[in-house]
Amino acid sequence: MCETRRLWRRPGVLMLACMVMFACWGCERHPIASRYERQKGYEALDINDKDTAYEHFEEAVHRDPTDWKSHLELGRILLDRGDALQAQLHLEQALRMRLDFPERLNITDLLAEALYQQGRQEALYTLLRQASHEYGKIEDYLREGDYLSKVGDVDEALVAYQKAARFAKEDDARPYDRMANLYESVGDTGNAIRMLRYAYYLHPEDQTLWDRLRAQGVIPGPTVGLKPPRPQEEDGS
Repeated sequence: MCETRRLWRRPGVLMLACMVMFACWGCERHPIASRYERQKGYEALDINDKDTAYEHFEEAVHRDPTDWKSHLELGRILLDRGDALQAQLHLEQALRMRLDFPERLNITDLLAEALYQQGRQEALYTLLRQASHEYGKIEDYLREGDYLSKVGDVDEALVAYQKAARFAKEDDARPYDRMANLYESVGDTGNAIRMLRYAYYLHPEDQTLWDRLRAQGVIPGPTVGLKPPRPQEEDGS
């Protein structure tokens, strides 16, 4: 059994799943009513009425606890309200139902933020590393690097960004941009410039990169860009 699915067999998560299951045991699902409430929730969001949207999404999951879209929107709204714990519970429900679908990426982003806001560092590490290990997409490694950087784990954040570079498409400058930010945050100007030059090689038209290079005393031009080394060529610095 894969590592990600083992997460759902842990006592705390299993208890939550059981609570939801028992709460709904014997209750009829009403998916049509749930979809109606969800649509009303989206309409309320369109006019930025989040309180009304919350009421509709809450009713939607009451009508159908498997409505992952409403769980997701409840998680978003609760995060916006600063209620990270309740957001986590809804986002875990959404993630459990979408582990093998593209929506997993967005849900995992929000769940990571919910754990970060609660200061649940160990749970955050587990979520980040299981996502990277199980799926290995560049977005998973970038997310891992971003949150490791936020909690001050610079060395491990750099490792995550280097893995992102390894799996990125050849024209994807995101890992180098993130590494430049990381090096800048610790005052390593030399490596920050090197990463910006890699990113500039890939996207010389990016005006943001021009500004960042100038801020480091480098004038953008034809010779500034450096071709990023392939992973086996990277010196690891």
